[in-house]
Amino acid sequence: MFRINSPNNVIRRPPSSYVWVGGGCGGGRRSWSGIWNTLSRTKLLIFSFLLLYQVPSSVEKSSNPSSQPTLMFANRQDIRLLDYYFTRQNGNPRGNTSIVVSDLIEATAVDIHYEYGLVCWSDIEEEKIKCSSFNHSITSEIASKLNLNNSQFYDQITVVDDALPAPEDLVCDFITSKLYWSDSENNRIEVVSIKVLVWDDIDQPRGLALAIHVGLMFWSDWGENPKIERAGMDGRERKIIVDKHIFWPNGVTVDMEHNHVYWVDAKLQLAARVDFDGLSRKKLNQADLLHPFALAYHNNNLYYSDWSTSNIHILKIDGKDKDKDPKTISTGSKQKLQPMDVIIFEEQTIPTPIWSYKYPGKNNPCEVGRCSDLCLLSNLDPFYTCACPIGIKLLNGSQCDSAVINFLLVAKGNGIRRISLDTEDYTDVVLNISGIKHVLAVDYHVKSGFMFWTDDEATGIRRAKLDGSQQQDVVKEEIVHPDGLAVDWVAENLYWTDAGTDRIEVSRLDGKNRKVLISRGLQEPRAISVDPIKGFLFWSDWGKKASIERSYLDGSSRLVLVDQDIYWPNGIALDLQEGKIYWSDAKTDKIEMANYDGSDRRELITDDLPHIFGFALLGDYVYWTDWQRRTIERANKRTGNERMTIKDPFTDPMGLIGVSADDKSHNLTNSCSKANGGCKHLCLYKPSGAVCACASGYELASDNQSCLVPDAFLVFSRDGEIHRLSLNRTNSNNFDDIVPVSKVKAAGALDFDTIENRIYWSDSKVKAISRAYMNGSETERIIEFGLVHPEGIAVDWLSRNIYWSDMGRHRIEVAKLTGAHRRTILWSDIESPRSIALHPSKGLIYFALWRLSNSNPSIERAALDGSRRTSFIDRDIGRAHGLTIDLEESYMYWADIDSMIIEKASLEDPSNTRQVVQRSRERFQPSSLAQYQDYIYWSDINTQSILRANKSGDAHPVTLGPASNIVDMAIYHNLKQQGWNPCSTESCSHLCFSVPVDRKDPFSSNNVKAKCGCPTHYTLSPDGNCTPPQEFLLFSAGASISRLVFDTTECPDAVVLGSQQQKHRGISAVSWDSRSRNLFWIDPKSNTIKRAVENGGGTTSLLNSVDENFKPFDIAFDEVRLLLFWTCESYNSINVSDATGRNIGSVLSSASLYPTNNNYSPEDKYASLRPRHLALNTFKSHLYFSNDGRIERIRLDGMERVVISSSGSTISGLAIDLVEGMLYWTDAGPKRIETSDLDGKNRKVLVAGLDSPSSIAVMGRYVYWIEERSGVERVEKWTGDERQRVLPRIENAKYITFVNESHSKMADQCRSLHCSHVCIGGECSCFEGFALSFEDQQTCIPRSPCVSHEFSCIRGRVGCIPLPLRCDGKVDCADGSDEAECEPCDFTCPCEGTCFRTKCITRSQMCDGKEDCFGSAWDESEQACSKAATQTPIRATPLTPVTTILVPVLIFIIAILGALYWWYTRKGPAVNQLEEANPLNHPGTNMTTVPTIDTLRQFPSTNGSSFGSSPYCELLVPHGPNPSLCSDEVRSFCCHGNYAVSYYSRMEPVPPPTPCSTDVCDNSDIYAFAPPPSPHTSSSPHSTIRSFGGAYPPPPSPNLT
Repeated sequence: MFRINSPNNVIRRPPSSYVWVGGGCGGGRRSWSGIWNTLSRTKLLIFSFLLLYQVPSSVEKSSNPSSQPTLMFANRQDIRLLDYYFTRQNGNPRGNTSIVVSDLIEATAVDIHYEYGLVCWSDIEEEKIKCSSFNHSITSEIASKLNLNNSQFYDQITVVDDALPAPEDLVCDFITSKLYWSDSENNRIEVVSIKVLVWDDIDQPRGLALAIHVGLMFWSDWGENPKIERAGMDGRERKIIVDKHIFWPNGVTVDMEHNHVYWVDAKLQLAARVDFDGLSRKKLNQADLLHPFALAYHNNNLYYSDWSTSNIHILKIDGKDKDKDPKTISTGSKQKLQPMDVIIFEEQTIPTPIWSYKYPGKNNPCEVGRCSDLCLLSNLDPFYTCACPIGIKLLNGSQCDSAVINFLLVAKGNGIRRISLDTEDYTDVVLNISGIKHVLAVDYHVKSGFMFWTDDEATGIRRAKLDGSQQQDVVKEEIVHPDGLAVDWVAENLYWTDAGTDRIEVSRLDGKNRKVLISRGLQEPRAISVDPIKGFLFWSDWGKKASIERSYLDGSSRLVLVDQDIYWPNGIALDLQEGKIYWSDAKTDKIEMANYDGSDRRELITDDLPHIFGFALLGDYVYWTDWQRRTIERANKRTGNERMTIKDPFTDPMGLIGVSADDKSHNLTNSCSKANGGCKHLCLYKPSGAVCACASGYELASDNQSCLVPDAFLVFSRDGEIHRLSLNRTNSNNFDDIVPVSKVKAAGALDFDTIENRIYWSDSKVKAISRAYMNGSETERIIEFGLVHPEGIAVDWLSRNIYWSDMGRHRIEVAKLTGAHRRTILWSDIESPRSIALHPSKGLIYFALWRLSNSNPSIERAALDGSRRTSFIDRDIGRAHGLTIDLEESYMYWADIDSMIIEKASLEDPSNTRQVVQRSRERFQPSSLAQYQDYIYWSDINTQSILRANKSGDAHPVTLGPASNIVDMAIYHNLKQQGWNPCSTESCSHLCFSVPVDRKDPFSSNNVKAKCGCPTHYTLSPDGNCTPPQEFLLFSAGASISRLVFDTTECPDAVVLGSQQQKHRGISAVSWDSRSRNLFWIDPKSNTIKRAVENGGGTTSLLNSVDENFKPFDIAFDEVRLLLFWTCESYNSINVSDATGRNIGSVLSSASLYPTNNNYSPEDKYASLRPRHLALNTFKSHLYFSNDGRIERIRLDGMERVVISSSGSTISGLAIDLVEGMLYWTDAGPKRIETSDLDGKNRKVLVAGLDSPSSIAVMGRYVYWIEERSGVERVEKWTGDERQRVLPRIENAKYITFVNESHSKMADQCRSLHCSHVCIGGECSCFEGFALSFEDQQTCIPRSPCVSHEFSCIRGRVGCIPLPLRCDGKVDCADGSDEAECEPCDFTCPCEGTCFRTKCITRSQMCDGKEDCFGSAWDESEQACSKAATQTPIRATPLTPVTTILVPVLIFIIAILGALYWWYTRKGPAVNQLEEANPLNHPGTNMTTVPTIDTLRQFPSTNGSSFGSSPYCELLVPHGPNPSLCSDEVRSFCCHGNYAVSYYSRMEPVPPPTPCSTDVCDNSDIYAFAPPPSPHTSSSPHSTIRSFGGAYPPPPSPNLT
């Protein structure tokens, strides 16, 4: 079939005259990978000429002067010619290369059209086939045939640029001028222009060759059942000719003279041949071929490229045994070659073809064939076959249909495929659509020719023509997880479901006039479908109560069709003619059907449906995709029989739609068909006829067709949503409309900023305050942590601040409208604050206190900065709600929900002007309240409605409409927010408050002044800037981190960071960087260490979990060295990273239990290592840690480890007082706090009899700790007196630490150094497994492996020592590791000759047949054996006087030799070691640096690993690319005992038999485990259920990175 891009609504074929003119391609040989794009005859001939014109003058078509053929090969980055000859000296071949085409990316296969001077190649990285020319000459006769003039030429031309994922081999039919290629990703063999010849039961086609004279093609298949096959060049008469003793068949070529086919096997390392029928098999080589890839035949010689040798070799056929060893063609080139494909570069002939007798005088049978499109040679009489482009049906023997009529559009990961149903091959064609990240659903509008799709990762809906043109966004804003999509082709509207916002919306086909159609009662809407003729809308919902529902197309008349025995309804489809609805359930593994009203429900298919997702109906069949089977299947829609698989395998299948260009339903009409039904915005059809509707934010005018924007409207929060109601309604058909803001879960309090046209609301479910524009765009959370029950909010539109009350934390706070510079203004004696209201012009805030204890409720007021607090109403008042201010008349209105009345009072004299506006009537219970002009509006809890009455109280209330569960309401109108205050012009660095002037009665005057303010705990400096506190405590509680500052007039605690995603498990450790003002913390839910700027900006995961055992326990940040130390609970180690999270190494691990002092008892010495709590003394370069009841100290580089305390039971917290030089710790066993000096001396119990002490910190005069049952307490740090609780019990409090920002500013001698690891005492040092570089003494490099006669020190400057110095009683390694874990010394070797130290050996080493004494065999002597047998200890012979003199001299000499050895072993770069360990480096691999874990993780991979290869490697794995690129395993270290750098270490001669491109490596296997339906595997804030493992369907858009 043709590759075409048709602008029409169906796929049209190109003109029939398209084939190349003339003959002569390189003859029978192996494969190509590629395709021809759809080119008209003129374009194709132009391309041929233009390529022919571009030929280097040095390349001639003439023959090689010697008898040897000229070879052409793809050299990855270029294509070259190779001329060779045999030398006279030894008869070895030697050659010279010349470049024909240069500057390529990843050329793999190559072939030529010799007569016209064309060279073509496939590029596996670009996924294209390109061509160029190698000869400038062109005859006038050829130019005349091609209709070209000499001015038409190009340098290169792209022949195929789409749907070419894995081109394996390419060959040219030089008789009929066709290109054939194999594709191992699509698993098929194709021909240009273009027809799929073989598609069934083909696994991984590789090599390809043509025997043109008999009309046959041969190919290798290296799939699960490797084989060599043949078929006619038209794809018929398929036959396996080799399937025994074959493993990794690569190149294939043919000898057309003797009818032989040859192949090479990279696993079996052989070359073999059979005849065309698979008989007379013969192995051709005697010595093994290392890794043969491509293959060509010429004159009894095989030429093959070999990846292991990076050369081209010659293997002589039918020669003597001595000639059966391959010979290497040496080029003498300084540049290493990288040969891929190889062909013979000469004009070729073929034997007498089988059609010569039938068509005498004709070049080929196609000259007499009358094919309308494609003519292919065949091995069967009449030796040709007419064929059609992909998907187009052959109507008779020679004519093709005009277009693809019936087809499927299938969403597949990051692309969309079209599958024709008109032909039996069901070949999928990749549509040329760019920018797709992960497509879920797809639909098609036949009339316009537009295809629509949803992309959940790009969060939008897009459309394009089938040829990829006119691609554009349809819906981009305020869309979270678009799942389903449906086109109303009659009214030309677009419907979609959004599982993130739980809505169904509608718009025009171009995305205009968007309207929220259904939002209530939806949990997780997914599939959607429409019947435009009957006016019905259907959708599925897989929420907790799964269902299938129906409504009219305007969203009215909702009806539940199915809600029993249904769980994961992923897909639905409609039979418009028979009025049936079909659906698939991925939980019950069934396909069911029912009538449109839900009646006559029955099962259609119940067997072998492991995980169905996409679902469609076309004609008499239902079609579906299956995630687990990775297939597309179909069955009869009435019986469920006639089941067949359309595509297998088909990885990552998502939604699909069936399209028929002949479907008459596309021509049906209704009243919306013409002129949009007369509607200005939307025409929505329903059984009773069409109705007009307006986009969200508009109101239907009185003519029921036009749309207008209301001047004022009432906005209210209801059922978790935000609604709006016009106050000057001209049409009573619609009561209210939804404000289309996203990310709303449970909207509560509301307010506006008319200057920016934004709405602000609190959300009690996610505990956040958010804002968005009134059109629903740009939703953002401005306050998202440190909230418990945000009940009231108010916008100061003049000072640009927002205020809110928190009933859970009993305080009122303020911040900028962006959420920045948060400050607590009222916290003392603020019990249960609820509703608040502002008077910005007077600088006042009013707030209602519900006081749920014994105190009476009240309304109070204060200045906007929290000062001058006083009572407003404090007598005879219940719980006030809905505070609202009439700015024109200076009155306050409120609803008393206890007395069930609405009252008002003057702002100037509330006591004397208080008045009841609306009294309690039958079932009267006012709640939320708003005022506008002469009216007040309120919601009534009992009547579940919105009412209106005159604010004077004279008129009877009027019901505006039904509205249940209203939480808050507000009036939106530009005139409501007017006025001026000094903050409009004042320039404050952080906050500006308009406050009353200082008078005797400040509340009786309108005079105000501006006052600058700072965030909580910050100080306003004389220059007007805000400076942070220098000393404070940080503590974690739940998912937030707060700052504690005492002895201040401000609120003592302020939340500085939090996460709404952590609900139940508290942050377990916290640290601080004063320089960058970054917080570090451990998230126990994800087992990661995170970092964020103060107040939550730019949260980053520094150290992520690499396996299920990754469990960081405690952290400590060194503000001088900018290093983060952390303990790992699962691997029992102390590790270190930099501030960006780059893992540097280990301070201490289970591999380094080497104590270096006498504080350890023998039991301690071999105790297991379990470091947990940390305390850092940065200026002494010490790290303190708890270890199984002990407290230990170690230097920051892991040296000088000592025990401070060894009698603790359950250490639960550590803290250091740097001022007094004291150590404090909590012990949860005896429930006390102890202290000592930093060396462990002067130990004493500070406080005893505690409840459950955990984390501890020291600040100023006090020691602070967390009591899980009572809160944060403190005592005086010297005596333990003055115990008091400074904060009440806080749920899930975990950690407390002290911060002194002046420490980061203190001078340190390490600041001038640039140590790659750590600076200690003005010198650089290294962590475990590293040593200082000899060159600069600052850079740490991995320790070189010690040789067999050396011992490797764990850490320190000395890396290797002579093995005899191990366990000789003297410490030689800086860390003492050479004397650790030594067995008792039973005997010492006598020192003889030049030895300078005796060696200690055990009884077991005596007379064991091995010489253990250094420099002698004394331990194996008769004397030693005799004494060992009697167990008599033997001591070393004392040093003689001569030896005593020689000892210093020898020590000096050995020291010099040791220094030279040390320098030599470190001089060469580590990369040399890597290269020596990897002899099979791939051609072109040039590693100049040692890869680290971070760099290795950046390589892409197709096999699920974190490390991978080039695109070339991904696609060609099984035929043996460089193992260093594809087959390496990189071990990642985290919480390890070794250094955190890993190299490619395991090298294998050949890659695994299963390639990365096969299904074995496919990540879609995760679908079998039914992860959640969320489009993302991570927890999403926009969905109700987003975690793996629950009883919910898998995600429609799995995150496979």
